[in-house]
Amino acid sequence: MVAGETHLRWLALADLVAMVGFVSGGMYLSKVYKQRRGRAMNAAGMALGFTGVSEDELLLPDIRLLSGSGSLSTYSNVLHGKAASYETFIFDFCDTTSSGRTTRAVNQTVAAFHLPGANMPDFQLGPRKLGDKIGCLLGTRQLRLESNPTFSDRYVATGADLESAATLFTPAVLSFFEGIENNLLTVEGYWDWVIVYRPEHRVKPAELGEFVENTSQIASGLLGQVSRPLLTQVT
Repeated sequence: MVAGETHLRWLALADLVAMVGFVSGGMYLSKVYKQRRGRAMNAAGMALGFTGVSEDELLLPDIRLLSGSGSLSTYSNVLHGKAASYETFIFDFCDTTSSGRTTRAVNQTVAAFHLPGANMPDFQLGPRKLGDKIGCLLGTRQLRLESNPTFSDRYVATGADLESAATLFTPAVLSFFEGIENNLLTVEGYWDWVIVYRPEHRVKPAELGEFVENTSQIASGLLGQVSRPLLTQVT
């Protein structure tokens, strides 16, 4: 009986050691991955004329949707430079949410464009999904541009100032977005910032140039201001 209890204790200890080793190994691999990605992103950024900077130099305003709803938001691999003549930051953003014993981290690469004096309205624009259609039925305020039903069917715009946001969507901007096939990018504007990202997606270092080009085109297009508001319907 004593021998059996001793055997069980040894098994329990072995399981504990194995668990500790597994967790430690996972943490080590995660650290190595972060270091390798940091070096690769920095090299890719330098090739585009960007410079790696500390997280403290990224002074974004508290944009409502980018900040997420998690208990912890972190920035890493911050690159600073210019794209389409605008001050630009590229960075990895992680929003961590904890619920009971479950922790979920959402990671994405973000392009943030600083447009001094732009006075952008507070808005978010993204590809329309099934959940957005349900939200509209439940009373969520969404912008519809009656002059461009195709745009409104493919994209959903929300935010605190939808009427002002409508003036951003000139015919050229609408045509630009309508011409993007399988667009997965989300755009947010607030004050003098425009940020663009694909939710829950980190850009590979080899794809950084394409990411900067695509996102800077969107940011440039949104600078166009119309002289009169488009015909809108906020539902």
